[in-house]
Amino acid sequence: MAYPGAAHRIELDPDLEGKDLIEISVHEVAHVVFPHLDEATVDLLGKQCADVLWRLKFRVSEEND
Repeated sequence: MAYPGAAHRIELDPDLEGKDLIEISVHEVAHVVFPHLDEATVDLLGKQCADVLWRLKFRVSEEND
């Protein structure tokens, strides 16, 4: 079975940072992986995942790894 998002491209605003970057990233991935979900559910998923990851001290590194 092919990955549901294989044909999709997600572009994020390069000015996003911190918790907002996490939230929008999760939100957009949710649209690809779960296309049947309504916008309110995708919004909730993005916010809840971002909150948990932020509380766990997840941060995006500025280094070029």
